[in-house]
Parts: sequence; C-alpha cells; structure tokens
Amino acid sequence: MENNIYLTFVLASVGLTLILVWSSIFKPLREAISKSKKKVAGKNGYGILFNILKFTESAFSCCMCMGFWVGILLYYPIFKQFSYEILIFGFVSSFCSTLGAAIISYLDFDE
Repeated sequence: MENNIYLTFVLASVGLTLILVWSSIFKPLREAISKSKKKVAGKNGYGILFNILKFTESAFSCCMCMGFWVGILLYYPIFKQFSYEILIFGFVSSFCSTLGAAIISYLDFDE
C-alpha cells in the first residue's frame, strides 16, 4: 500500500508540473505574468514585485523548477505531515518532472 502512495505522488507531481508548464489551459496565466513583469519593470524599476514576478515567470517556464514547488505543495495533502522529507520529495518531483519532460520531448508527440 505504501508503494502506491509514492507512485501516486510521482505521477501526480509530474502530471501537474507538465500541465502548469506546457498546457494551453495555463497559457493565459503564463502570458499575464510575463506582461505584468514587463509593466512593473517599466514603471517602478526593479523592486520586490518585479522579483516575485520574475521568479514566478521562471517557475512557470521550467519543468525542473515547477516540479520542485509542485512536490513541496503536494507533499502535505498526500502524506499528512511536515518534516525534512518535504525537501526530498521536492527534489524527487523535480527530477521526475524533468525526466518526463525530456521523454515527451524526445518522443515529440506534436508531429
């Protein structure tokens, strides 16, 4: 039973990461973050809001980055506890998401 939880975690984190980074559903959100970052940079220079938007834009364009944060966010709902393991599962999610993205890119389903 415990192995099923780990498999569920990996599949959920990879799936959610790929949806957030590549899907057309979240494309308007990714574009809005990018436009907001450009507006903030033009008006205020480079402040904390710019840095937050830059970080968010980077996370939404990188499977490795988003995979880490998805792993962190999915840890508690699945395992119902907080511990140092949250970082380990963030790293596992990041690696698996990057691996999944590389496999999908290699297979090139678009053609």
